[in-house]
Amino acid sequence: MKNGSIETDFTVKTSGGLWSKKVTNVKVSRLDWNTSEPDGDLGPETFVEVYFEPSTWRVKRDGLLYTDKSFETGLKEQVLELVKQGKLPAELPWNDISYTEQGMQHEHYVHMILGSW
Repeated sequence: MKNGSIETDFTVKTSGGLWSKKVTNVKVSRLDWNTSEPDGDLGPETFVEVYFEPSTWRVKRDGLLYTDKSFETGLKEQVLELVKQGKLPAELPWNDISYTEQGMQHEHYVHMILGSW
């Protein structure tokens, strides 16, 4: 499946990054992913929007989750468990999920990529 969405119900601990120093548990409520078609020399890219509950993280108050290594590591563990359970497509490189760039982050989700950026 190249594109999809799944409702989730797990939390990921933060430890702080360049945009926030807050240490807390963030509830992840949904994952949306979209794989582009190859374009010239570029292969397909899969982007993931990781939606979080605003009751557990408010960007205007808490800052961006972007660059928080604990969040990235914890998220990777959770998505790999969803792959094992057959809830996420195993053909996508979920073990290589990472942040995109600061300008692609959003008030309601963390923008990430599967594979190399």
